[in-house]
Amino acid sequence: MQLTNAVKEPLTLVERKEQQRRSGILPIEQVHQLKQEVITRIYQHDEFLNDVIAQQSVGKNKHIAIVGEPGAGKTTLLDRIATYIQKNTEDLPICISLASLQGRTLKNYILEEWLPEAISLTYPDVFVETFHETSLQKLQKRLRQGGVWLLLDGVDEIGESSPAKALERIQNQLSDWLGKVRVVLTCRTNVWDAQTNNPLTGFETYKTQKFSQGDVRRFIKQWFGFAKKPQLGKVLREKLNQPQSDRIRQLVENPLRLALLCQVFYRDEQAELPETKAGLYELFVRYFYEWKPTLSSVDWTTQLELKEELHQALGRLSIAGLDSDARFRLPESLIKKELDDRLFKLAWELGWLNLVDREAKTDEPVYAFFHPTFQEYFAAQNIDDWHYFLNHVPENPDQGNYRIFAPE
Repeated sequence: MQLTNAVKEPLTLVERKEQQRRSGILPIEQVHQLKQEVITRIYQHDEFLNDVIAQQSVGKNKHIAIVGEPGAGKTTLLDRIATYIQKNTEDLPICISLASLQGRTLKNYILEEWLPEAISLTYPDVFVETFHETSLQKLQKRLRQGGVWLLLDGVDEIGESSPAKALERIQNQLSDWLGKVRVVLTCRTNVWDAQTNNPLTGFETYKTQKFSQGDVRRFIKQWFGFAKKPQLGKVLREKLNQPQSDRIRQLVENPLRLALLCQVFYRDEQAELPETKAGLYELFVRYFYEWKPTLSSVDWTTQLELKEELHQALGRLSIAGLDSDARFRLPESLIKKELDDRLFKLAWELGWLNLVDREAKTDEPVYAFFHPTFQEYFAAQNIDDWHYFLNHVPENPDQGNYRIFAPE
């Protein structure tokens, strides 16, 4: 998705008065819909930055939670918030991917890992120890006095066994040492709303919104403008406007899925528009190998069995990760249980797996799919029987499998 980063996504958020609570059995499409009465304001484009981030916090809720579905632009928004703070204030933004904590507290991570890395980036030609003690004292003072923002990405990727534990873990760490620090965190909607009483207090909640059809058209025009194929973008917009494209038109109101569709159509303007999310990901995966010809010695047009073998292995790995505390962070040891060296090398060369970190204690390499939804896609493709989620053994329930009821 090399062109996607050049396109500025529109920003639309709604402020939620309180978490939505529902009772009884509901159709799945209604589970995460917001009733109009819980929406207090809609923020278009940069209004959120100017009217919320730029203002001094008042009242008991000085922190901000940004919730939304996967691919809705939460991480992108957090990056824009960091840039806005850096350019328009004298405050210090500290950005942390919560998946990187690896069991450490936020305080230890900031002081022991974030600070040394920040020093080495600021003063690349000087030993970190030269500035560390002085910088440590200054940072601790600033954390107590204010002027610091903690931008925490991915509460749902912490790796706890349930959403409730993930939220409780953050609350415990925010309550004991942060002083006047302001926090902005991102979280998937289903995790944020999992508890009747959310244990995280002091947060105003904002929810990312789908693209409007006008946003979709502008995004496509801008995307193909950067690709220097504006006419192709016009053809895609016309195809999406056709009556039979109603389903895919709704699907690409999600920024990530719209970017995937643009990439697919850029490769093959004759491609039939998919009708389902799975169909869109399947198309993207099909053309993925054509975008990466120089990154692998394999001729993928003739190695269909190898491709299928790789996908099966990625599916097993995806499930193993989601079933473990690792979740979306995949230690090399876990990968090597599911992929032999040959398949591991191919997955890395192609970019299905990317080196993102190292374990704090062991220095073991940690990998991740280039977006969590692809890990979920490969996992889903590998599950071909609903008994994987529910396999009841009436005579001996202990021998059954009731995965569907697991908190995660």
